[in-house]
Amino acid sequence: MTNKVDRLKSKGLFIVILSLCFGGVYIRGAFVPEQLVAFNAIAFVECSFLLIVGFYEKGIKLNYMDIKFTLIFISLTALFLLTELFAEKSLVSIIKCYGGLLVPLILVHVRIKELENFQVFFVKFMKFFNNFIGVLLILAIAGYLFENKIAIFTATILKSSQLMSIVSSRRFVSFLGHPLYNTEFFVAYFGLNAVYQKYLDKKKSFWYVLISLAGVLLTGSKTGIVLILMGTLMLNISNLKWLLTYLVAVVGLYFGGFFDLIISRLLNETLTTGRSEKWIELINMVDIDINWFYGNGHGSVFELNDIVRRASAAFEYPFKLFPYEFGIIFTIILYMVLFVFPAYYFLKRKQYTILVIFGMLVLDVNSYNGLGLYQDHMYTYCFFLCLILNVSRYAHLKKII
Repeated sequence: MTNKVDRLKSKGLFIVILSLCFGGVYIRGAFVPEQLVAFNAIAFVECSFLLIVGFYEKGIKLNYMDIKFTLIFISLTALFLLTELFAEKSLVSIIKCYGGLLVPLILVHVRIKELENFQVFFVKFMKFFNNFIGVLLILAIAGYLFENKIAIFTATILKSSQLMSIVSSRRFVSFLGHPLYNTEFFVAYFGLNAVYQKYLDKKKSFWYVLISLAGVLLTGSKTGIVLILMGTLMLNISNLKWLLTYLVAVVGLYFGGFFDLIISRLLNETLTTGRSEKWIELINMVDIDINWFYGNGHGSVFELNDIVRRASAAFEYPFKLFPYEFGIIFTIILYMVLFVFPAYYFLKRKQYTILVIFGMLVLDVNSYNGLGLYQDHMYTYCFFLCLILNVSRYAHLKKII
C-alpha cells in the first residue's frame, strides 16, 4: 500500500507545481472572473486530496507528528475564523483567503515514505523544474536584449494592467507575475540544485549558480542577489577552485551588463524601497491596532491607505502584516510551522547545506508581501519547503552527511 500512496502523493505534488507554473494568478486572470482570480482551485483541490490520502494511509494510527500538525492546523483555522467573522468578511472572501493562506500548509506535512519512491519523484521533478527555469531565463535575456518587448507582449496577452505598470521599470516580468515572485523561483532553483547535487546526484556543476544569478539580476531584486551571492560563498567557503570559478562568472555577468539594473536600483532607491520609511511615517500618524487573539481581517492594511498615502507599503513584510490582519498568536504559530520547526529539524540532523538553502528561501519570502497576498505565494513556498523537508528525511535515513 505504501507504494500506491507514494504514487498518489507524487502525482498530487506534480499537479500542484504545474498549477503554479502554468496556471498562476496572471494566467488565470485572462480566463476566469476577476473575483476568482486569486483562488487557485487546482492547488486547493490537490492539497485537500493530499490531506485525505495522508489520513487514508495512517488510518487511525496517527503518530505524534500527525497529531501535532492536526492540532496546529485546527488552532490556526479557529484563530483565522475568529478574526474573519469579527471583521465581518463575506463567506466567499473567507474561503478565498483560507485557500491562499492555510490550505497550503498541508504540503509541509506531506512525506513520500519509501526512499526509492522519493528519489524517483525528485529526479523527475528536477528535470522538469530545470527546464522550466531555463525557459524563464531565455525569456528574461530576450526581454533584456529587446527592451522588455516580450514583457509588454505577455502583459498584453494576459490583459494585466498591473504587469504593464511594472514593465516600465525594465525588471523581468513573466507569465508568473511580479519580478519578486520570479526571484523566488530562481532562488528555489539555486537551492534545490544545491541539495540535489549534494545528496542525490553527487556531480558538481556551476551552471545552476550562473543561471540563478543571471535570472535574479534581471529581476532587479536587491535581496535576491545578496542571497545568491551569500549562498554561493557559504556553500563553497572551503573550495577555492569553485569560488574562483564563480568569481569569474560574476565578473563576466558584470561586463555583460547584467548588473546594470541592480546597480541603478541601489543608487536610486533605499535598500527597503521605501517600506521602512513608510512604516516610520505611519506609526507617527496612526495608532496601529494589533491584538493577541484576533486581527483586523485580511486586506485590512489597504484601508490605511485612506489615512496615509501608500500606508500598506509599510506592511509589505509578512512579520508585520500577519499580526495586524490576524493577531499575534496566529502569527507566532504560523511562523513556528513555516520557519522554526523546519530549522530545528535541519539543525538537529546537522544538515547545514539544507539549513543554508532553507535560510535563503525564508529570507526571500519575508522580504516582500507575497505571502500576504493570499494567492499562489504560500502554495509556492510550502511546495518548495515540502521538497526540502523530504530531501532532509532522505539524507537522514540514508545517513548522508
